[in-house]
Amino acid sequence: MNSIIEGIREFFLSCPLLDGKAIRVNYLAPKPVEYTIDEVPCEPVIKQYFDGSSRRQTLFVLASKDAYSRGAVKNMAASQFFESLSDWMEQETANGQFPTLPAGCTAQSVKAITNGYAFSADEQNKTQRYQIQCKLIYFKEAF
Repeated sequence: MNSIIEGIREFFLSCPLLDGKAIRVNYLAPKPVEYTIDEVPCEPVIKQYFDGSSRRQTLFVLASKDAYSRGAVKNMAASQFFESLSDWMEQETANGQFPTLPAGCTAQSVKAITNGYAFSADEQNKTQRYQIQCKLIYFKEAF
């Protein structure tokens, strides 16, 4: 594994809710249904230890581009999807199933830190972006 974000993407590719779906990084195509993992700026070091190792975090958003609807049924389905995705991350953490990270890094948890929510709508193209903010906590060994 070459990067944290690559490990996160591979982790979500194993999610049965996203089975067979394209998952991009920092790019969401204009047509539905698409998914992306977008990196979010944060202070990466949570705790620095005397030996140079550290406990760290990576914040990211998992977003989708879906067909836009003013109707409640379609929007509730998107909400249910993200609720199920949050439950899946919680279950994977409980089972000790984590993203594979670069050498010297060990994942400790991955979880949603918000509910899934509608972020923006494009009425002209009849699409809507939904997203959920997430956090990966990991341990990084000293160099």
